[in-house]
Amino acid sequence: MDVFDRYNAHFVDKFYLPTVGSRVVYYRSLRRIIELARVRAGDRVIDLGCGTGLLLKGVDDVGASLVGIDTAESMLALALKELSRNAALVRAGGEQAPFADATFDVALSRAVIQHVASPRTYLAEAWRILKPGGRLVLFTPFTNWAVALPRRLSLRLVPERRVVAGRLYTRRFFLDAARAAGFTIARAVTFGFVFYPLSGYGTGISLPIRDPWFWERALTVDEMLVRLPSLARLGINLLLEAVKPA
Repeated sequence: MDVFDRYNAHFVDKFYLPTVGSRVVYYRSLRRIIELARVRAGDRVIDLGCGTGLLLKGVDDVGASLVGIDTAESMLALALKELSRNAALVRAGGEQAPFADATFDVALSRAVIQHVASPRTYLAEAWRILKPGGRLVLFTPFTNWAVALPRRLSLRLVPERRVVAGRLYTRRFFLDAARAAGFTIARAVTFGFVFYPLSGYGTGISLPIRDPWFWERALTVDEMLVRLPSLARLGINLLLEAVKPA
């Protein structure tokens, strides 16, 4: 059984959406991915690990053709409830996507690549199924010296999370792996800094502040801070736009 089948909605609610701050973080990250994806009417779009379907739901009304794949059957069942008939859902993994070469205009990926056996294979598959000129928009946590210790601490405080935490790599690893797959890096943005972990996202351990207005402003401060070159590599997540050359 897929590990996410074991946790399904319970896992999402317990670890990713348990606090006001974590919900603001989650939906803000979805908005940033959607903004960068720039999906248009007529595009063929695939989410390479769609989970509960909320990322695809954000582009479900623009007239694009949507496909979501995931290895967890229970997640696909939840996604089916979120999406319109315009979306097709397939049980499959991103490392062996069951589609022909050059099928899609846009590939989306949010917090998936840290769970696959081979991130390089995952990126190579994304490159293969994209059309020339197609774009991959990928959001993933990464590790560095500033977050390694807090992450180990959070896994000790919430042992159940170890099963689904995945393996983190450095920011440079993802950039180099995307280039090795054949992509050109169009944009690489750091998302999340001081207030991201304090929101309770991923742990449920949060500052006791229940005002969404506070968290929206706090995350805006985060985004301003990580624009500074000296701080960009000390963030929490990488938001990457990679283009398959035409």
